[in-house]
Amino acid sequence: MSSIDLEVPYSEKDLAKALGARWNPERKVWYVVDRNDLAPFAKWLPQPPRMNHRADSYILLESFRDCWKCGKRTCVFGFALPRGCEQLEALEPDREFSSDAEYETWLDGPDAIQWVAQPAAAVLSYITHISDSALLRMRSLTKRYRKDQSGATWYFMNHCEHCDAKLGDFETIEEFDAPLRPIGIASTSRISRCHVNERLEAQASSTLLTEEDFECR
Repeated sequence: MSSIDLEVPYSEKDLAKALGARWNPERKVWYVVDRNDLAPFAKWLPQPPRMNHRADSYILLESFRDCWKCGKRTCVFGFALPRGCEQLEALEPDREFSSDAEYETWLDGPDAIQWVAQPAAAVLSYITHISDSALLRMRSLTKRYRKDQSGATWYFMNHCEHCDAKLGDFETIEEFDAPLRPIGIASTSRISRCHVNERLEAQASSTLLTEEDFECR
């Protein structure tokens, strides 16, 4: 029987368990198997994705960083898209709305957003949804790249291979010369790349990179 993963904060794990949720110790995620009665778990169900990045191929990344908690060096993983990948962009980015309902109505309309080809490679960050095939490939490399909570946000992030501490995307990807976002050719030597000729779609943020800084062509 298929299951549905839940996004349960640690502080609410006992409540989720009392309602019938189960814990997967390998994947470190709460889940339910009875798909006919999801009402008690409504607040923990993942929101429907709005994919905003897509490409006909992608690159699996592997690098390393020091864990903030135990201080040991650990591997970190991520996704990059090649030049020409497409991103969903707003046609009127500065438009203002009187309410969330008005924004949602506009966002679902035909004139709100369009796919735009990007002029450079891009590293994905804060991924909330990604193609199943890409996630399966990632899981073949590591079991420590999984969805976890940071503040009020759930996204796929790395975890230390020694102590399982969360390794957030700011230090891993977005910070200057981060492990998965090198600045300058000298820094690219620390990254291993595996090009995958499969389509990828994701709901995420992204950072464009120059070809000199990151060879993802």
